[in-house]
Amino acid sequence: MTKTYNFSAGPSSLPQEVLRQAQMELLDFKGSGMSVMEISHRGSWYKDLQAETIELIRQLLQLKLSQQPIFMGGGASLQFTLVPLNLAQGRKCYYLNSGSFAKQAMLAAQKLAKQFSVTAEELATTETIGYVSLPKFDSTTVDPTAAYVHFTSNNTVEGTAWPTLPKVTSVPLVADCSSNIMSVNYPYHDLALFYAGAQKNLGIAGVTLVVIDRSLIDVVSPESDVPGVMLDYRTQIEKDSVYNTPPVFAVYMLNLMAKWVYAQGGVLAMEQQCQAKSGVLYDYLDASTLYFNNVEKSDRSINNVTFTTGNPDLDQQFVKSAAVEGLVSLGGHRSVGGMRASLYNAFPMDGVRALIDFMENFRKDHS
Repeated sequence: MTKTYNFSAGPSSLPQEVLRQAQMELLDFKGSGMSVMEISHRGSWYKDLQAETIELIRQLLQLKLSQQPIFMGGGASLQFTLVPLNLAQGRKCYYLNSGSFAKQAMLAAQKLAKQFSVTAEELATTETIGYVSLPKFDSTTVDPTAAYVHFTSNNTVEGTAWPTLPKVTSVPLVADCSSNIMSVNYPYHDLALFYAGAQKNLGIAGVTLVVIDRSLIDVVSPESDVPGVMLDYRTQIEKDSVYNTPPVFAVYMLNLMAKWVYAQGGVLAMEQQCQAKSGVLYDYLDASTLYFNNVEKSDRSINNVTFTTGNPDLDQQFVKSAAVEGLVSLGGHRSVGGMRASLYNAFPMDGVRALIDFMENFRKDHS
């Protein structure tokens, strides 16, 4: 039977040991006689699980005491609206437009302009050149009274990533870290707020990790018109993420993934492994006569490696032929085409080598 390697940008690969642990506890969670999907979010089993998960996140990301992790639904896409809704009513906020999802976050904020007096400005962008590099900006142009500067740490569609945090000293820095959280050893304690959908490096779809520095919430006017209790960050903080029934199984899987990352040596070890995996593939691409990656080398993502042959028909043939060999989900995002190999924390080096072997055979057949 052909071994399958999942290159999907999300939901993505999970470690075999994590899946086996979930399988083992599926019918009986910690001697409760119930599945983890059946336990009450008000009971001690879940409370202990959530508390342990939050402590693991604090340790792995080296958070400050003032930074509060909470669990929410709706994916990162919901946060595109909740961030400006909670933080920028009657104020200005800035966006670094570095890719498709970064732009979506900015557009979501701009939709709040009339009803909630949010002024969302584009600080810098590389959209006109196809997002092949990260935008550069002058931090002195940032209004010091602004609510925040938002950036997307890793651009899954285009294959770019911020190797270090953007240098913004005058206002809070907010980040969508969905596709490289725990793969890059950022100083997460320097972020005023960051969020990440779990389905890439943190587990499965259904829960979004949001980490908020409580000092950020303290400066928000109590009169801010956040419609609905559920959309207010203060509610989620005060109710410890259980104002309503949380996605228990998704939090459980996040717990297992956090333990797995810890056992591998933590975030720095994950970063080194992802650098090694992507480095092998980038080296092959740079030497290839058939495939190419057009991203500025200094801005390349270590999690999402994009490439193409330059021939859309040949690209489609590549993706189909690769799937037959067990190399699945290599198609690029529908908006850009080409190919994309997503190498998140759980993806093995053996899969990268198998891909390169296939690429070389495909090249010989189609030179």
